[in-house]
Amino acid sequence: MTYERNYNLLNNKFKELFIPTLLASIAGNFAVLADALLISMFMGPLNLFVIQSVGPLVTFVNVIYWLIGFGGSILCTHARAEFDSEKGNYLFTVSLISVILIGLAISLLGFLFPDFFMQLLCASNQIKPLISQYFNLYIIGIPFFLILLF
Repeated sequence: MTYERNYNLLNNKFKELFIPTLLASIAGNFAVLADALLISMFMGPLNLFVIQSVGPLVTFVNVIYWLIGFGGSILCTHARAEFDSEKGNYLFTVSLISVILIGLAISLLGFLFPDFFMQLLCASNQIKPLISQYFNLYIIGIPFFLILLF
């Protein structure tokens, strides 16, 4: 008697988790597109340039969240699937604290070395004051943004 593997459960779980993750990613990209469209229409192309100049920092913060937030949630779910709720709670707590500490570290670095970030984000001296204003507001919100995403 031979046994064949049945991948139906695995395929169903993959589809169940993949589709919401894909839709969340698409929704995030559409939000950025809608934000850029509304800003350029109502505030002008100069302000769109300012917001898009801070885009690399926004992407970096999102990558931190995706790596630690989603990675931690996957590890937590895996531990819970093995009925080890203590390990799952520990991994969730470590992920949450790590995201908060990294967000605070990025904010602190942004406040301590704003000129360094301005050199990375903007080459034009005429637009640096506008980018600096938006950068400072974004830096303040990074820890809250990461907690909200978690």
